[in-house]
Amino acid sequence: MNQIHALFGATTDNLEEVRRAVETALCCALEERESTCHGGTYYRTELATKETIMVKRNADPFDGEPVERGFPQFPVLVYVDNTPRFVDLQKAFAGIKPALSLLRSRPARR
Repeated sequence: MNQIHALFGATTDNLEEVRRAVETALCCALEERESTCHGGTYYRTELATKETIMVKRNADPFDGEPVERGFPQFPVLVYVDNTPRFVDLQKAFAGIKPALSLLRSRPARR
């Protein structure tokens, strides 16, 4: 099965709201973590399928610029790595509030 790396963005700056929406949509729990490299508090989980989900702010802690410079209008980002169910995720994320927009996707390297 093809694995995909995908990036989604939310137009809200409410990290907690996005975390809760992703947890509900995917029926999973995201663990709160802390890292200077990720701009402070962020959320992450690895599912049994080896997918990883990470919700973080789109702000570089060192220069204040967006981490994803091509998407400054999305203050919260959701990274999904190694997912075999990309189409299902797109549907799930489109139906939640706040809605998540697909920003980028690419095949995972094998």
